[in-house]
Amino acid sequence: AEEQLQQCTLVAPRDGMLVYYVPEGNRFGRGLWAVAAGETVREGQKLVRVVGLKQFALAARVHESQVAAVRVGQAAQVRVDAFPDKLLRGKVTRVAAVASVTDWLVTDVKVYPVTIAIEDPPEGLKPDMSGEVQLATGEHKGVLQVPRTALVGAGRERACFVRSGQELYERKVVTGVSNATAVEVTDGLKEGDLVVTDLALLLRP
Repeated sequence: AEEQLQQCTLVAPRDGMLVYYVPEGNRFGRGLWAVAAGETVREGQKLVRVVGLKQFALAARVHESQVAAVRVGQAAQVRVDAFPDKLLRGKVTRVAAVASVTDWLVTDVKVYPVTIAIEDPPEGLKPDMSGEVQLATGEHKGVLQVPRTALVGAGRERACFVRSGQELYERKVVTGVSNATAVEVTDGLKEGDLVVTDLALLLRP
């Protein structure tokens, strides 16, 4: 018993912070796992990990419809919830070749794990903090764009409402690339056109 007790002493292999080890699947709410007094453990089970505080990476999940545009080496912008006013720079270091499901109850939604290394991490950044990342998959300069909320329709049949004086006119448009907030318009509008960005608000009595 005394020999077994001596083997329970763990020595940190490097400087850093000691955190509980959480299996990958449990990080997204699947399964039950806890470290507590009286819990049964097995030989070889991971209980804790020593995390360095000099280099950080963000683990993101990209939907299968977008992962084809993600490449190793792409620039990224990272915003950590604990530092909402700081925009951090990052770079994609790994794109998984195999998809993982978001939830065991929803097996038809697949995402690909993507790792983004954070450059020049700020003081106070800690392991397991939450954040969001924006990946630069392309750049279009000198294009005409409108907010996504200004467009109606789907697929190639897209239109928006343009104001001329006191009248509104429906205008069919041809769209190009898009991001989370805006859509490129390649035909149907010209710079300076006044477009309605909130049709629901406009139609309220």
